[in-house]
This record gives sequence, C-alpha cells and structure tokens, in this order.
Amino acid sequence: MINNQGGGIFSFLPVAGEKKELFETFIATSHNHCFSLIAKAFSIPYIKIESLTQWEKACEQSLNQEPSSMILECSTQRESNVFHHQKLYDQVKTHLCSFIKPFEVVH
Repeated sequence: MINNQGGGIFSFLPVAGEKKELFETFIATSHNHCFSLIAKAFSIPYIKIESLTQWEKACEQSLNQEPSSMILECSTQRESNVFHHQKLYDQVKTHLCSFIKPFEVVH
C-alpha cells in the first residue's frame, strides 16, 4: 500500500495549486490512519517499508507464507507526488521520442 496520507490523486487537479486551503479541506481529505493497527485488528501481517532492500525481502516473504495476505506499507509525501510523476512522464516521453518518428500528415 502506498500511503500518501490521503487524497494524492487529487493533487493532479488544477484546483490543487490554485486554492490550497480549500483543496486541503474539501478535496485532499488527508488522514493520519495507523495501518499497522488496522492490520493487527484483522490479524493480517504488516511490514512498514523503509528501503528498497526491505521491499524486496517483504515481497519474497509475502509470496512464501500462509495465509498469503500481508500489508506492506510504503509512506510517500503527497506534496511531491505530482512533481515525481511529471518528471517520470518527461523521461519516458524523451525516451520514446528518441526513436519514434513524429506523426506525419499526408495531404
């Protein structure tokens, strides 16, 4: 689970940058839920991921256990989510444009 404290997907909307206070109150609906306690309430194994190595080990562990359900929580910063998505988009676009010819209009 990627935990951005709620509402991260809505940060892509124009209102996120225009009306910050209204956005936070009525659209982002941030939270501070403790997912380790939720996992415990349902007797589901839980691991908070802090590194790539820990992620790899937890994924392997989750595939080799019975029952197979497990919550792996990775916390992110909602404020930087849009920036990182745009950066990744730009890198993919640059890569694709390096070997795909632009669409040519035939008259």
